[in-house]
Amino acid sequence: NDNVSTHCLKYTHLFHIPLTDEVKLEIDGVRSPDEEYRKRIDDIQKKIILTYKIPVHILKGTVEERLETIKEVLEKTNGVRTIV
Repeated sequence: NDNVSTHCLKYTHLFHIPLTDEVKLEIDGVRSPDEEYRKRIDDIQKKIILTYKIPVHILKGTVEERLETIKEVLEKTNGVRTIV
């Protein structure tokens, strides 16, 4: 669907945090605590990224490490869209 690709072009950068053992669930009353639901959503996100060849920056590690990656990407590109 071209709508997905077109919509993604509105953003200068897209970041994805894959579901891993590093990403712990916080019961915050906002996100679903259902692990199976989280897995399905992660699978859907990965499928969309691959199907539409959406350029994303993958975030890994602790919250601090993920924030540092975001900062580095934005500083390196001056906030301008890049293909990864």
